[in-house]
Amino acid sequence: MDETGATQRSVRHPINTRETKTTEREIKNNVLSVQKFIKVAKDINRDFGKYGDERCNQLLRQELELTSEIWLPNK
Repeated sequence: MDETGATQRSVRHPINTRETKTTEREIKNNVLSVQKFIKVAKDINRDFGKYGDERCNQLLRQELELTSEIWLPNK
């Protein structure tokens, strides 16, 4: 309550829906990229794991068209 006896409402700022949608789209795209990476990495590891990490990393870079160092999960 303020000095007049009225209760104060919290002031809510309007949500910028354009910014929110852009952020949600970016998050969705990042999640899809991670899911694709994990699936491809597991498939390559399953099919070519016996050839060693260097070969698997090379195949993963080619498949995902990457130029940087990557991490290949064991399984």
